Amino acid sequence: MKIRDIPTYVFFYVSRLVCALISALSPYRTKPHPGSTLLIEAGELGWREPAPGLLDIEQSAREYIGSDCVFRVEVPLGTRRYLRTVIDRIKTVQPTHFFYDTRTGSQGIVRGLVQSLLLAAYLSWKNIVPLTILTNFPARKWRRQVSVLTARNGIILILLDPTVGLGRIPHARVLGPIFMPFSRERLEDLRRRFSTVRSRTGQPVLTFIGSVYEPRATTLRHVSEALAPVSVDFRVVSRNIGEKKIAEHEYWSVLRSSDFIFTTSDHVVESGADADIPPHMVYRYTEALVAEGCLIAPIVPGPLVPNVHYIPYLSPEQLADDLSTLLENPEKIENIRIAGSELIASRVEGNAWWTEIDHKLGADALKPNLIVE
Repeated sequence: MKIRDIPTYVFFYVSRLVCALISALSPYRTKPHPGSTLLIEAGELGWREPAPGLLDIEQSAREYIGSDCVFRVEVPLGTRRYLRTVIDRIKTVQPTHFFYDTRTGSQGIVRGLVQSLLLAAYLSWKNIVPLTILTNFPARKWRRQVSVLTARNGIILILLDPTVGLGRIPHARVLGPIFMPFSRERLEDLRRRFSTVRSRTGQPVLTFIGSVYEPRATTLRHVSEALAPVSVDFRVVSRNIGEKKIAEHEYWSVLRSSDFIFTTSDHVVESGADADIPPHMVYRYTEALVAEGCLIAPIVPGPLVPNVHYIPYLSPEQLADDLSTLLENPEKIENIRIAGSELIASRVEGNAWWTEIDHKLGADALKPNLIVE
């Protein structure tokens, strides 16, 4: 544990003590649940212009526990009505599990912590299990909020090896690295609606699509320079942070029509974030495999095996050498592409995202009787 993580531990232990006392006094503590009900929280804008994975959390949960067991709460713009909106919806839905979004409530350090503590106390009173995804692990204020929220029970999902969380998150109920949540319905729809190009007459297309920020911008420039003599068409479809999102139709059209899909795994360099965090399995790892492209990406811990499910990216110069060699062996490229796309399809079709969560939750699982091999 580093000095900058001490406040996280202080607020965590305060929350755990408060929530333990409240839970012990709660009349809901021993009240049986007829079945699991999940309430997913996000802001109005988040539901209207869905953040990556949000609708898939909802749809995949419906596929897992049933459509009539999954509900949403839409928090109005601004944070003043956050707690009141969430609590009113909890009273209506009476959920057993609550999916928390760090981006919805107050982004102020003090106010955000107070909101998290009050929400954690209320969830403990109602005997509700909190779940959350920490997509930006380096951001200390978000780590504090989710640590406070899950101080008594629940889990935190991250895009990194959970051992990275040791010393930064005060408990071990951390699951990672996770893929982007994806529903069977959306997987089938995307693969049906957007065609792929598997018999291109010109140079194979290698695409990066997404936001550009440092150090990603520098990486893309160096990759472009290194690939200049290689027989690939390197394309960057980008936007700056804060600019309008790339339309979903264009986004998936680009991915599905690319032979290779390149991504970085860097964190945004910003104030209030740790800089010594290892690379993480960003959502584009999942999206590239869903799109059935051949993924090129940095090596990250997890179920994806380099040179089996994806082409590992080590440096711009090494990538140029590797691609030059691979382009002379198209069968190997095709084997990697197929292995990656089949892995993600099998996980989506088998509800692996939710079964892994349930396995981690144990007695608090959405499906308590689930047996995970």
